[in-house]
Amino acid sequence: MGVVLGDASAHGQTVLDRELYLSQVWEDDAERRQAGGVPEAVAFASAVPARWVTADEIYGNDHALRRWLEAEEST
Repeated sequence: MGVVLGDASAHGQTVLDRELYLSQVWEDDAERRQAGGVPEAVAFASAVPARWVTADEIYGNDHALRRWLEAEEST
């Protein structure tokens, strides 16, 4: 499964980050992994971790929220 974080505006869109997560079926099938070009370093993930927080221009300018999120990232 691919998880993608993107941004869109009146000026266009862009991909900001992406990550690949494998199901157990793919992890256990070496032939499928090789055919799909999946690196050995990519392992099974039972759940996709929530890493990204998005905000609009109002919440994005909330400095207290940003400081709290940055503090949480380090824990």
